[in-house]
Amino acid sequence: MRVSEAAQRLIREKGGSVYVRKYEILNGCVVPNYEPVLAFGEPPAGERDRYTLYTVGDVKVYVHQNVLLTPDLLLDTRRILGRDRLVLRGWKVF
Repeated sequence: MRVSEAAQRLIREKGGSVYVRKYEILNGCVVPNYEPVLAFGEPPAGERDRYTLYTVGDVKVYVHQNVLLTPDLLLDTRRILGRDRLVLRGWKVF
């Protein structure tokens, strides 16, 4: 996973760490789909052993063990309604 300069800057502004986990979306009678969830801060204390810590520059990125990392994943920012938000570019549904 790569982290853009803009994402690093935003993460620094929000405390210096972020975590990534998968969220299961059930679509009725089709196969479940998974979406990444990004949250500022550190993972909940009771779940930290399920995360791998990556340090990029001076920011910490915690990635849940169930998230499949690929070289084309980019943690980046996107401006939504006038505010910068973290996004994960390159996420593919398998």
